[in-house]
Amino acid sequence: MKRLSLASILCLLLALVGLSSCNDSSLRKEILGEWVGDPSTLKALEKMTDGEAKFHSFDFTFSDETKGVLNFEYTVSTKVDGEEMTLRLAFVAPITYKILGGRLTFKFDQAATRAEILEYLINGKECIEVLREAAEGKEEQFIQDTYEKMKREMEESVKEGMLEGFVEAGGEAFGNDLKVKDGIMTMKDEDQVLLSFHRKKS
Repeated sequence: MKRLSLASILCLLLALVGLSSCNDSSLRKEILGEWVGDPSTLKALEKMTDGEAKFHSFDFTFSDETKGVLNFEYTVSTKVDGEEMTLRLAFVAPITYKILGGRLTFKFDQAATRAEILEYLINGKECIEVLREAAEGKEEQFIQDTYEKMKREMEESVKEGMLEGFVEAGGEAFGNDLKVKDGIMTMKDEDQVLLSFHRKKS
């Protein structure tokens, strides 16, 4: 076999880097728009939480070649002091993203990220109804104010916990082997699980 000279190896490496850069540039254009997580992706995300969370949506919007938004909804149930608590939450996070070597990474805009409680049940009853029963005789405005304060504090706690969990789970890294074909975007997570998204139709 003919040995490659140092110069030819360098040329080959430069060519490979150039091809990768070109492919990444193409991907940054191809992923622009809105993408909806497929049912298989939602199931994969549930498995990542050991079944603790049920995902209802997991969507990306890439508005330009560096900025986008990740938003998802999920329900989580837990027991606190013997009470069954069920929360349905929406999480919206503006992101700054990169594609390098077919690898998607991103950072949250933490100040603009928000969590919203869509439903809050205690033993199957709306939280505010439980509050009304517990605060019998109190004015409705007092009950509403108490509920809104508790809701805001919980939303802030959920947001902080989600951001911390994301960092602990690997920080920026999200998916490898990013591809776009026929209106389908696919990538693989760190465990080589395939995640798929379809382009949202306007």
